[in-house]
Amino acid sequence: MAVVVVGVANQIFPLNTNEDGFIEAAELIVIIGMVLAWAIAAVKAAPSHVEFRAGIVAICLTFTAVSFAGVGRETTWGAIYGLDPATVNVLMMASAIIVILLLAGAFTLIVTHLKVSKAFLRNFITSRPMGWILCGFILFAIGAAFEENFLKVEPHQLFEEVFEFLAYFCIIFSAVSLVSTLGVKHSSS
Repeated sequence: MAVVVVGVANQIFPLNTNEDGFIEAAELIVIIGMVLAWAIAAVKAAPSHVEFRAGIVAICLTFTAVSFAGVGRETTWGAIYGLDPATVNVLMMASAIIVILLLAGAFTLIVTHLKVSKAFLRNFITSRPMGWILCGFILFAIGAAFEENFLKVEPHQLFEEVFEFLAYFCIIFSAVSLVSTLGVKHSSS
């Protein structure tokens, strides 16, 4: 359905799929929203009294790191905005350090709470937030298929960008769903 809607919209009003186009700018805003949504989820989960708090914070830190790396990927660490190569390298290194620190924090939480990790994973895999994450991964995979033009549909780059955009929204919905779940569990305790 998305292919038909985007295809018709593109026929009526041709969309710019360049790196500095509207869709890319909208994707960047959504990815920044992903970083914020997952960071807020981590902050909300940390003081909560839910059973698997450490696992939830670890998941939130992981998705914050991945989303933060996505911001860098979409902007090519500032290169598409005309930053000089030295500044791009500094931003890339600083971003890599931030991502490594977030992932190290997530890993530390999982290792220090290893006894409850299996039960947490079982619960998380069957949760609504995981459903949104899976939906996002599927949409991202479809976007990757369009990017490589495996489906031989034109304008394949436009479809790739739209499916990436939808995938990023699903990941945001996952964080929002997780935060709302924390609120329900916290208020019922």
